[in-house]
Amino acid sequence: GDGVGSAPLTPVMHAFDVDSTGFNTFQQSVVVRVPATASLHQLTAAVQALLDHHDILRARLTGSAGDRHLEIPEPGSVDAASCIERVDASDTATEELRSLVSAGMRRAQDLLDPAAGEMIRAVWFDAGPDAPGRLLLVAHHLVIDGVSWRILLPDLAAAWEALTQGRQITLAPTGTSFRRWSQLLQEEAQNPVRAKELPLWTRLLQEPEPLLGGRELDPARDTLSTAESASWTLSVDETTPLLTSLPALYSCGVNDVLLTGLALAFAHWRQSRDMHEHRSLLIDLEGHGRQDITEGIDLTRTVGWFTSIHPVRLETSTSDRTDGSVGTALKEVKEQLRAIPDNGIGY
Repeated sequence: GDGVGSAPLTPVMHAFDVDSTGFNTFQQSVVVRVPATASLHQLTAAVQALLDHHDILRARLTGSAGDRHLEIPEPGSVDAASCIERVDASDTATEELRSLVSAGMRRAQDLLDPAAGEMIRAVWFDAGPDAPGRLLLVAHHLVIDGVSWRILLPDLAAAWEALTQGRQITLAPTGTSFRRWSQLLQEEAQNPVRAKELPLWTRLLQEPEPLLGGRELDPARDTLSTAESASWTLSVDETTPLLTSLPALYSCGVNDVLLTGLALAFAHWRQSRDMHEHRSLLIDLEGHGRQDITEGIDLTRTVGWFTSIHPVRLETSTSDRTDGSVGTALKEVKEQLRAIPDNGIGY
């Protein structure tokens, strides 16, 4: 029962301006296949089970600027029927279905309203009795993160299976509530042990970081809509060492190898521009944020926005990319990452 009541905003929520334009549409979504035999009644019951079981999905953002918090009401207080929409997708070709889903996404996103407790929306694209349909789930980022989907989707499947077999829906316990976690983070911020981390973070941030481009970022011009992306597909021969032998050889993780590659690439790039004095690269690292910071905490089945963000300064003694130098750089980066306490949650 400790998941119900008032919950303080977590650090990542404070880091994102909840009063900013577009905050209401700050969401994550997923599309799953549903059986051709699905009915609106069954899907509504399955979504209702999620809303009743995972407290944070019922949260409402309340309070005034400077004093925002989440208010989480009792199970049963949010009606799934008001959150779900049926769209006729029978006799719909693949391209048309994509268009329907995109339109449904925009409608669902626009209906999110944290201040009104509208944190989750569902759209069922009913393909008729002979073809599997699709279910679009859209959740405001205040109540969801990447790990949470790995909890919600199996629970949705379990609820569906119980319904189709005529059994009562019984989902696995959720462990530590998000409300309790948010309270613990607030307490942890006052912990003298955490306060001793301040010189580390200050030192990481005080060294000047040169611009990557020719000018400062402009919030009016440099937006997501003007961004470009590039992607590469790597072969099995190239990715196998990354995922297996390299981490084993250096007792590190895949993340360490990738960040070493990034550090070396920037060192080489800066050297080519006669920026020899800048040997380090300052970046922000995101983590899942579900750290064991105190005993008795179990977040393995807790839904919510747990993301942690912290700065890391990557520095290599060389920009040389021969085998020996890369190995040395990997050891250096690995040690720099290991020097960050508790994966940076204290930041």
